[in-house]
Amino acid sequence: MNTMLEARLSYGTKKGLWPARTYALAFLLALVMGGWSVPVASAHAYSVAFTRISYAKGQITMQYALDDLSVLEALPGVDANGDYYLDESEIQTGHDRIMQWISAHLQLTDNDRPIDLNSGQLVLNRELPDKNSFRFKDSMHYGDLLLPNAKLVTLTVTFPATGNMDQLQLHDTFHSVIPSEYANFINVLNNGQIQSTSALFQAPWTFTVKMNHAEGTSEVQQSGWLNFIWLGSQHILTGTDHLLFLLTLLALRMRIRDYVKIITSFTVAHSLTLALSVLHIVTLPSKFVESMIAASIMYVALENLFFQRNARNRWWLTFLFGLIHGLGFADLLVEMNLPNRQLVPALVGFNLGIELTQLTLLLIALPLLTLWHRSRAYGRTLPILSIITVCIAAFWLFQRLTA
Repeated sequence: MNTMLEARLSYGTKKGLWPARTYALAFLLALVMGGWSVPVASAHAYSVAFTRISYAKGQITMQYALDDLSVLEALPGVDANGDYYLDESEIQTGHDRIMQWISAHLQLTDNDRPIDLNSGQLVLNRELPDKNSFRFKDSMHYGDLLLPNAKLVTLTVTFPATGNMDQLQLHDTFHSVIPSEYANFINVLNNGQIQSTSALFQAPWTFTVKMNHAEGTSEVQQSGWLNFIWLGSQHILTGTDHLLFLLTLLALRMRIRDYVKIITSFTVAHSLTLALSVLHIVTLPSKFVESMIAASIMYVALENLFFQRNARNRWWLTFLFGLIHGLGFADLLVEMNLPNRQLVPALVGFNLGIELTQLTLLLIALPLLTLWHRSRAYGRTLPILSIITVCIAAFWLFQRLTA
């Protein structure tokens, strides 16, 4: 039956299945382009905090802003009227409880001296204070999730600098009590000038900066390069679509050299577009990229069903799709809008984290795939798994085009 389907899908050509593959690729691309104009909404449950640490005229100010939904989810009862929004009266009523919660999960020290956050001012903002100058641009999550659908609970605390040099350390443990995926984006300013931007995504959840007030400079002390390696590793581990794409590519029984060509082409391709995107040389809308990633999974699964004879030439197709996946990998770094001096180490660390994790997963998966390929169940289970994959990818594609 598989041969008959292949014959029908070849449209009667004598040169094999390439026309059918071309038409299939064209159809999926047209599907993505056709749904591209549908308004996009954030499909991820993110909890995003924004922190500004600034020095001016002998005073240091820390401003921490968190969306109100994260607050009311973590503190049942604060939303007195149950409308899933905080208002000014609820902030006043729950002031002490909110302040205690923030102080328990956010610690700030100046030259090892603890800063009392309870002395700060707690207010409710309809948008991020100084949002136009905040060096973090996230058109997908920030624009759709926080504004205008969420307000920001903002704590501002000001204290005197200790001299010409202050070493500030911020330790954030909100990730342990907020149910959604959490990140804290940080700007450091010295005498009104942005000195550095950073982000806390994972352990050790600590940011350290040394501020030289006499010279008007700031130096981030955290091991950012290692943090970006960890960030890249976490990004691929939580990227279900990328992992499914790789497993679908390797599902067919092939020679070792074919696997090597596929893995190499994918690595080279996504590393290339990851770098080009982070360096702002290549830019494509996130909705298009995410939809094409889903379409790539669907196509490879369909190829596993109908075009198995062309598996040895799969490396070039993997390279093309890898270019798209690289743009997907880059989204996170692009949204951080890192200063030029931080781009290269962040890019190298992030990509290294992706590659090391991807290689580790492949070393685990390949022996298991080999056992499966040699088993009698392979011929029966491959079509079933491919159909399931097509359905999952089709759902993702529909969701990303119409969400």
